[in-house]
Amino acid sequence: MKFANYFVQVPEAIPLVLQNFMSDKGVLSSWNKLASRSSFFLLRFIDRLRPQLGEYAELIFEKSEEVIQLAETGQTKLLSNDIENFYEIIGSLLEGFQMDPSKVKDILSRYFNLINSKIDSISGENYELVIDYIRRINMLLKSIKEKTASQSKELLLHMSGVFSTICIQIKYPVHEYTVYLQK
Repeated sequence: MKFANYFVQVPEAIPLVLQNFMSDKGVLSSWNKLASRSSFFLLRFIDRLRPQLGEYAELIFEKSEEVIQLAETGQTKLLSNDIENFYEIIGSLLEGFQMDPSKVKDILSRYFNLINSKIDSISGENYELVIDYIRRINMLLKSIKEKTASQSKELLLHMSGVFSTICIQIKYPVHEYTVYLQK
């Protein structure tokens, strides 16, 4: 992100920027393109400014979860790959701010259950939608390093088994999914 250095020098502007990203001026816009681009730039903003975002981690986490809930129920204009950005943001926060292991496990469990229930509710052979959900769990897990993952190893192994079975059933390459679960 081009202007990241500005926010390092003027950190008091960060809450306003986050508020705008997470509002109808950003990812919740009724304009598809604006919502989509805002999702992308929010991810880049968070990646670039992670060291400065410590005091805003809870706010980012809470707002990202709200956006995910709205998106998963079809209340936003976000496309599947835009929603994946929010799963990546959550994973990035879990790793980047060294959260309590029990909280990490609870969060991973919550998203595992959410995605698993979404996959279970898909009727027929709508494999593209199943793959979208598998990619979301990948995005959640890709930022999590071995130390954080080891504290939730049991849950990750269970997730790996469930999603590997789904991948095999729909003939989706298992290695595409299990890359992040085999930590």
